[in-house]
This record gives sequence, structure tokens and C-alpha cells, in this order.
Amino acid sequence: MEIKSTNNNIYTTKKSIIRLARRAGVKNISEDSYAVIQEMINDMLSDIIHTTIAIKAGNNTKTIMAENVYKALDIEGHNVARSKDLSTSICT
Repeated sequence: MEIKSTNNNIYTTKKSIIRLARRAGVKNISEDSYAVIQEMINDMLSDIIHTTIAIKAGNNTKTIMAENVYKALDIEGHNVARSKDLSTSICT
């Protein structure tokens, strides 16, 4: 997903929204839907980034690790299978 950042604002491009929609099986997107989709993606991404940074600060590290992102996604209520769990029948 192509994301551009301008003055601390996150902007998701129209092409990246189309790619995500195609991957989800969507054939057509109305022109007025792009602004709503961009706003939703940007809000969710902003929340996840802020939570990830808070977790990183709590761990007293300077680097954001994959575990920090997984934990932030879990806190935000998004269930994501970790790559190490994909080969097993149980995903955490």
C-alpha cells in the first residue's frame, strides 16, 4: 500500500485503495467512496501507529519491532495471524 505523509497527515493513494479492493474481490468503486475509504484507513492506521509507539515506549526501546505491531493490532481489536503460526492449525 502506498502511503504518503505530509505534515504528519497520512494519505493513502487512490491506486492503493483500488489494489486493496481488487484483492478483496471488489470490481468497481464509486468515485465518491474514495474519500470515505481514505479517511477510514488513515484513522485506523493512525490509531495503530500511536498504540505501537506507546508499546515501544513502554518497553524502553528505540526500535519498533514486529511484536509491538502485533500487540497494537490486538489491543485495537484486529485479529492477525502471525507468520510463525500460519503453518499450524491454531493461530493466536
